[in-house]
Amino acid sequence: MKRLAFLIAGSVLALQSCKEKAPYIQLTPEPAKSDSISVVSPVPAAEPHNVLIEDFTGASCPNCPAAHDIIKGIATIYIGRVNVIGLHIAGFPQASPTKHGKYDFRTQLAADMSNSIFQGVSSAPIGGIDRQPLGTSSTTPLLISTSSWNATVIGRMTVSDSINLSVTSTFDDATGKARIKATVTYLYPMTTVQNLSLVVVEDSFVDEQEDNRIPITYLDTEYHFNDVLRGFVTAAPFGDAIAPTRTTKEAGLRYEVTYNYDVDPTWKPKNCRLIAFVHTNQSNGGKNVYQSKQVKMKL
Repeated sequence: MKRLAFLIAGSVLALQSCKEKAPYIQLTPEPAKSDSISVVSPVPAAEPHNVLIEDFTGASCPNCPAAHDIIKGIATIYIGRVNVIGLHIAGFPQASPTKHGKYDFRTQLAADMSNSIFQGVSSAPIGGIDRQPLGTSSTTPLLISTSSWNATVIGRMTVSDSINLSVTSTFDDATGKARIKATVTYLYPMTTVQNLSLVVVEDSFVDEQEDNRIPITYLDTEYHFNDVLRGFVTAAPFGDAIAPTRTTKEAGLRYEVTYNYDVDPTWKPKNCRLIAFVHTNQSNGGKNVYQSKQVKMKL
C-alpha cells in the first residue's frame, strides 16, 4: 500500500515537472526616434510651396495685434499654405505678460531661435519668412518688418520646390504620447545638408494683450492667442539631420522619421499643432526653409 502511494505521488510530481511554461516575453518600449531611407520611382511632382512665418511677438507689445491681423489676412488668401510660429522671447520686455495676464508664453527656446538663427531681436513685431535674407538690415537680414510681409509671402508662394514634405500625428490619451511621422522626398539630386525641425504650437488661449488701437485702455482683455510655440520635437534650435549617411540625396530619395513624443501634461493636445519644416543645417545657419507643413496633434 505504501509502495502504491509512493508511485502515485511520484507520477503526480513528474506530471507537474513536465507542465509547459508560458514563454517569457520582454516588452521593449518603442524608441523615441526611428528612421528609414528608400528611393521611389517615378519621382513625384513638386507640391505647392507653403510659407513659414516666424512671428516675434508678445502680450506687452501694443503693435503686435495689427501684425497678427496681417498674418490672418494672408492665411485667408492662401488657405492651408501659411504656417505660423509665434515666438515669445524669454527676458524680452515686449513679450512679458500684462499686469493681470494669466499666461506667460515666454520660452528660452524662442530666445535661442532669436539668437542662433536670427542674430537677435531688438523690437517686436518682426518676423522671418522662410528664413530668407530679405530684410533691410545688413546685421539681421532674416528679420523682415511687418510692412513687407504681404509682398514677401506672395513672392515665396511661387517658389518651385526641390523637396516634398508630409507630416502626420496620432495622440494616445492613455500614455500622453504623440506619434509623429515626417516624410521628406527629394525631387532633384542635392549635396547640401538639410535638417528637419518639428515644433509644437498651441492655439486658443484667451488673455490680456496690449493693443494701441483700443481707445483709453490700450488693452484687449479677451484677446485670442494662437500659434504659441510650446516645444521642439526635434533637437532645438537647429533640428535633426536628414539622411545623414547620404552625401548625395538622389532624386526620389525618401526619408521617413517617426518620433514618439511625450506631450507636456499642461498642454491641450486638441489645441496643439505640429509644424514641420526643412532647412539648412547648423553650419549654414539653419536658414532657407525649403518646405513646411502642419498637422493637428490630435484630431
